[in-house]
Amino acid sequence: MGVQSAPTQENTEESTGLQTAESSEEPAAGAEPEPSATADNQQPGASANAQPSPSAAAEEAEPVEEEMLLAPFGLITGADVTVNTWEDLKDSVEQADVDGKVIHLDPSLAGAMPATADFTIAHNNSVIIDGGGISLNAPSGGAHFRITNSGTGTVTLQNIKLDATGGSGSVVLSGGSAKLDNISIDQATGTAIDAIGTNAVTLTDVNVEGAATGVKTSAGTLAITGSSFKTITGTAISAAGAATLMDVTVEGAKTGVTGGTGLLTIDASEFKTIATTGITLGSGGADITDTTIDGVTNGTGISVGNNTLTLTGSTITNIAGVGVDGSGGNLTIDDCTFSESNGIGVSGGANATIKNTLFENVRNQRGGHGSAIYAGTNLTVEDSSFVNSASTLDSGYIQGAIVGYGGSGKTLNVTRSYFKDNKASRYGGAIGLYQYGGTVNVSYSYFEANGVSGKNANSDGGAIGVYNNSSSVMCTVNVDNNTFIGNTAQDDGSALFFEGRNDMVVANVTQNTFYGNKASKYLLAAADSGGVVQLSLDVIGHFKNNTFIGNTAPNYASLHGAGAAVGQHVDSANAAVRPSATFQNNIFVGNGGNGGNNYASRNVDIPDGTDLGGNIGYDNGTPVPADVTAESVFGTSPQPRANNTQYGAVGKEGSGHTGTLMTVVIQPNDGVAGQADNSAGTPVYSKDARGFTRDGSSSDAGAMEIKFVKFDANGGAWSGLSSLTYDGTKYYADDTASTGYFLVTDPGGSVSVLTSDLPANGALVFDGWYTQATGGTEVTGSVTATDQTLYAHWKTAATEYTVTYDGNGADAGTVPGTDTVAENTSYQVNTTPPTRAAHTFDGWKADDGTVYQAGATFTMPSGNVTLTAQWTPVPVQYTVEYDGNGSDGGIVPATDTYNSGATATISGSGTMSLTNHTFIGWDTNPVGGGTAYTEGQTFPITGNLKLYAQWQDNTAPISLYTLTFDSQGGTHVDPITNIAAGSKVSAPVPPTRDNHVFDGWHNTPDCTCTTDDPCWDFGRDTINDHKTLYARWQPASQPANYYTVTFDSQGGTGVDPITNIVPGSRLAAPQPPTRDGYVFYGWYQEPECVRYWFFDHYDVNESLTLYARWEPVGTTPGDSTDNTTSGTGTAANASTPKTGDDTLPLIPLIVAAAAAAGAIILVAVKKKSRQRQQ
Repeated sequence: MGVQSAPTQENTEESTGLQTAESSEEPAAGAEPEPSATADNQQPGASANAQPSPSAAAEEAEPVEEEMLLAPFGLITGADVTVNTWEDLKDSVEQADVDGKVIHLDPSLAGAMPATADFTIAHNNSVIIDGGGISLNAPSGGAHFRITNSGTGTVTLQNIKLDATGGSGSVVLSGGSAKLDNISIDQATGTAIDAIGTNAVTLTDVNVEGAATGVKTSAGTLAITGSSFKTITGTAISAAGAATLMDVTVEGAKTGVTGGTGLLTIDASEFKTIATTGITLGSGGADITDTTIDGVTNGTGISVGNNTLTLTGSTITNIAGVGVDGSGGNLTIDDCTFSESNGIGVSGGANATIKNTLFENVRNQRGGHGSAIYAGTNLTVEDSSFVNSASTLDSGYIQGAIVGYGGSGKTLNVTRSYFKDNKASRYGGAIGLYQYGGTVNVSYSYFEANGVSGKNANSDGGAIGVYNNSSSVMCTVNVDNNTFIGNTAQDDGSALFFEGRNDMVVANVTQNTFYGNKASKYLLAAADSGGVVQLSLDVIGHFKNNTFIGNTAPNYASLHGAGAAVGQHVDSANAAVRPSATFQNNIFVGNGGNGGNNYASRNVDIPDGTDLGGNIGYDNGTPVPADVTAESVFGTSPQPRANNTQYGAVGKEGSGHTGTLMTVVIQPNDGVAGQADNSAGTPVYSKDARGFTRDGSSSDAGAMEIKFVKFDANGGAWSGLSSLTYDGTKYYADDTASTGYFLVTDPGGSVSVLTSDLPANGALVFDGWYTQATGGTEVTGSVTATDQTLYAHWKTAATEYTVTYDGNGADAGTVPGTDTVAENTSYQVNTTPPTRAAHTFDGWKADDGTVYQAGATFTMPSGNVTLTAQWTPVPVQYTVEYDGNGSDGGIVPATDTYNSGATATISGSGTMSLTNHTFIGWDTNPVGGGTAYTEGQTFPITGNLKLYAQWQDNTAPISLYTLTFDSQGGTHVDPITNIAAGSKVSAPVPPTRDNHVFDGWHNTPDCTCTTDDPCWDFGRDTINDHKTLYARWQPASQPANYYTVTFDSQGGTGVDPITNIVPGSRLAAPQPPTRDGYVFYGWYQEPECVRYWFFDHYDVNESLTLYARWEPVGTTPGDSTDNTTSGTGTAANASTPKTGDDTLPLIPLIVAAAAAAGAIILVAVKKKSRQRQQ
């Protein structure tokens, strides 16, 4: 043995269960020698890798001898052990010492089993037998495992491949609970898994291939997941109690699964190639979801019996027989598909509900009644689709898509369903009822191209056929709000056929649309009528608000298509039994075979019919007026359209087989045509076939209600309109619709008032739509349609002017073009202005100064308008950046950002510092000598500026200067301090002065500028001493006249006059004249040269003439005796002058002397400073 216990007489000479080869006392090859048995070592028989027993770990140590006495023969203790003999396996299973014990089969056990592994379990511990993928061959004539469990634990077989060839069955279970996980069983001649009296059987990933029965339980529950059963000659799965199948495949079985007394639950499973029955329900019923039954050779997909079935999201296909046999059970089928089958899709059921289900190509060619559905007692069909699911086998069978046969007190409800291409041989291609007693309701469903194709007198009812000839059966059929298009009958009633023999059929046909249906009449000699609907014998019909158009009846010689819409049948055997009918608010136009309206019963041929009013085209013996035609009622090219039904598409959603309940839209009543509009008075039903509310007093005939807004040209006319195919949205009679233009919508709907397709009225101009022909209220935008009329109003044409756009420098985008606008009308400014680089758009400025934003409106004046683009420059931003210039402490002031032209303020040093230095200001040059700036200085910024801190070495102080500003009557300007010698400064923010304009800074108070002493230039001049600058001012207002100063040289060379002098201005002296033998001594205010003119001090406030003064060469002023030329004044005696003073000025001499002295002092100071620095 691979793992041995300590040698004893018992375990070397005796064993229980299966007999194996004699054991050796020597350790198996590769095994470690057994340690001596002590309290600290393994117990005898324990696996080398076994863990201590939980009980041993929990209790105090006991003598080893007692433990050995408790150890059973062959038992390997522990929770996870490996066995290599069948004897050890039996002992370990039957005497499991821990719950959940895992017993691994040694690979040496693979191959043929000598006998069935037979376990009898009486303990309550669960045991797992793990084969690790081992393959076992069954013993001859026996099973692999037989497990009898009377305890409460669960026995699990896992990871084993079982070949049952030559055996009988594979796993036999009795009592308790059992699990099979990852087990494969091949070629079991009997039952692969047979559970007898087992409480619960769980199969996971179990695959059985080749067996008489796959799994069979006689009691308890069964759960199967992820498993397969293939090539089963009997039943693949047989459950006695409740069973759950998840992701199970059964392929190639006689019967797929049979249920028991509990609920059978099947999900995501597949049954393929079944011989007789895919699923058979037990008394517990079944809940089947997302499951496919594909292929039943000759039998039934699901056999319900008298039980309950819920089938959801499943597919039943390729069935030769019955897809679901409901018998007397209760069925709920939802979101399923039945397809490609020869037989019946769903049969019977005491109560059956089928929803959202597709029946496609389910055609019964095997005989018997029914194809897609054979109705039981009570059947409800909702939102389902039936396509090519009827049979033409005939042989006397009723084989439409849905068939009801016999009985009384039954109900059949079909709603919101889709029927197409269902062809039977008799009595209804889509729905056929024979001897059916009860109530039938067919509503909100779509029938197209269904038919009966037999060539006999029973080939009636292309879509729905009802045939009752029992003396005790009463059938009421309600057909409401459906669409019938292109259905056919080889005999009569291409859409509907009702026959009552010996007892009555009541047919209530309401708000349906019948279009293009055709009855062919197999035998033209039989003089019956009824192209769309035929009432035969004992039938009472009631027809309300139906639309019949484009339907045809047989073209036989005697009646020529009589009763193309509704006709009758009587026969000689029942001559006294005739149908009767009432008609109200129906439309019968455009129907028939040969001939025209002169046939007195072309549309309706029911001699016992009663006209209750509101019908259009009702004849029944009286010819219809010639002007009542399909075009007059429905407009040009009438055909069914899906006009905004509130019920949406019908049929199974997502199946590809759905349809909208279409109607043929009537046209509005224009006084000549549109006869069905507002013709029915008080409605019979509050809503039309599409679900829209009908008018309470003037409703429309037929299945559909409309509302409109009529536009009356009111003296004008339309012309040139395109040819119109009426589609239920707009209508006009022709391209010269002078009487009116209609916009059509649904009840409660709205239309947009016409802004195009407008009428014209000569030279008059359209002035809007109004509620009255004269006066009233103007209507614009959207308006609720209530069959009202709006009238065009007209006005005399207004004078037109232009609106022109001026881009005013725009350099991108598009400047709008010129518009022509009528006077006194509203004009909207163009909504997309051009663009201009570095500017923002501020609107369009009109001639009157009003600025309009894009999209604004104004009333057009009596004149042309120019709109000029307004722009605002996008501000350019500049920075003032500070550089510590060697600072070693604190924080350098942050960079400041300003818009162009804004006032910048210079920061101080803040916390910035430099060891042994004192901050003295900023300069544009790191070493000084650039433009200097001081803390708090303000100036208008015109560009980026970088300033470097200026530091004074505390050991070598330097001279700093102050620049002071004298505003001379203007606002105060702060001085600039701490200016290093030779530095420039930035111009401060200019001062202001009432009624004056600032004209710069000057060196002297009189603000004169000469070649020797030019005006102050901040970009040129440097500070080398304390200095004061003076503001110069010019008067703010400009007078109407300027002044002229004329120069009289009094014998000297000519001097040009100075013109256009602004009042209050000061002049620069002109170039002096010359005179031979004389010296020029200035300009005077009179020829006698009494009052000297001081150009630097005197303002010009009037036009005047100045006179030159001359003295002979070699004479002193004042010595001359020629008073006419020299005057009496002496320049050497002049003091501070005033206007009219006759002395020469002394102030310039004094200022010059002081300046010279200051210069000498400054030179001395600088020299001493240099000496200190050295």
